[in-house]
Amino acid sequence: MFLKILPFLSILIFRFIGLFIVLPVISLLIAAMPHANVLNVGLAIGAPYLFQMICQPIFGRLSDKYGRKPILILGLLIFFIGSIICMLETSIYYLIIGRCVQGIGAIGGLLTALVADSVREEKRTSAMALMGVGIFISFVVAMILGSILGGHYGLNSLFTLTTIVTIISLLIAIIAVKPTPKIKYAYPTHDVNIAIEKEIQRSIFAISASGFIEKFLMILTFSLTPIILNEYLEKIHFWYVYLPAVFTGIFVLGPTSIFSEKRGRSKEVLLLSILMFFIAYSCMAFFIDNIIVFAVGLAVFFGAFSIQEALLQSLISKYAKAKYRGAIIGDFSAAGFGGSFVGAMIGGYFNSYEKIALNHWFIFGSLMFVMLLWFFFVYSTIKKPHVTHTIYIPINQAKIKNLESLDTLDGIMEWYENLQENILTIKYNTEILDSAHIQDFINRE
Repeated sequence: MFLKILPFLSILIFRFIGLFIVLPVISLLIAAMPHANVLNVGLAIGAPYLFQMICQPIFGRLSDKYGRKPILILGLLIFFIGSIICMLETSIYYLIIGRCVQGIGAIGGLLTALVADSVREEKRTSAMALMGVGIFISFVVAMILGSILGGHYGLNSLFTLTTIVTIISLLIAIIAVKPTPKIKYAYPTHDVNIAIEKEIQRSIFAISASGFIEKFLMILTFSLTPIILNEYLEKIHFWYVYLPAVFTGIFVLGPTSIFSEKRGRSKEVLLLSILMFFIAYSCMAFFIDNIIVFAVGLAVFFGAFSIQEALLQSLISKYAKAKYRGAIIGDFSAAGFGGSFVGAMIGGYFNSYEKIALNHWFIFGSLMFVMLLWFFFVYSTIKKPHVTHTIYIPINQAKIKNLESLDTLDGIMEWYENLQENILTIKYNTEILDSAHIQDFINRE
């Protein structure tokens, strides 16, 4: 499985390093640029996330129609052009234009859909968790490299590195990514359980809303944090705080992933991560003038963020049906980038330590209140996925006349033919059906 998703995972890590690497210092560096007012600072930070939000659903649907690989290459080319504009910027306005173009190259959800296409159902949850871990790794690398390079060499050095990693991503996409398998989809024609379908739709909405909030918190926190740290440390020493926080995230990721996936406790782990966000903002609210306690709060924040990056990717893949996978995951990614944009615009308003210190009770107190609302929303909305299994049968071993009536069998969630690999994939509800019954049905005379 790992070798199958390695090209996608590599592109994802390089792509998000390019997107995140400016976060540790951008709010400080652009504040010193000419014409750096509240609106321009917010746009320079948040513009790519706004356009990612708009373009993710479009790219997802285009990839469902025309195939993943050509749309992936198109998105990377657009991101490359945007990175060049940012690298050569001569004013904050050129920087904003470049960041907008970067955002149009919206491939995050597309990469997730590629992974879902490439691995079997029983391995998909683990693969999605790995993609979430990949995003977290890219965030970690970006935090450390961004604070060191940005502190020493300025913003242009960060966009130069972004351009280089985008070229590497393009080469991987062209050479190592295979075309999307040709798949024929079918869905049950009998009356579906309306209650179950509504439950699935509510859960998809709640997971996407959680993605919005998580990314909102990430961008807002890393718009404010460099400004706060700058009161206590030189920019080149920010990694003193970021590095322990990163290790905290890595430390909690393993046990929570095992508890979530192996024991079927995804919802409980998601609720735990929300409580961790609440604790993190409590530390920041009460101890903004104490660098040690503030750093502890940031470490707890990293822990919660690392959990959710892996968990939300896994959860959305469990609910997305194959035919609409690109669209659903694209919508999920768009929600996350929408949260990033809102976080950037709010962070752009609080662009000085004086503003943050004066309003820190309002900022972090409001976030704590949002965490409580989020906790009860998830608790009451997300349901555990129904227990499903998937069987794989060579198409030439199934009788065509029985396949045509397979979707009338109660308990079939979805089935499709992978025409490239000549495999029939059948996903079913184990509370209603078993594999022996399905085998008998498709092999009957």
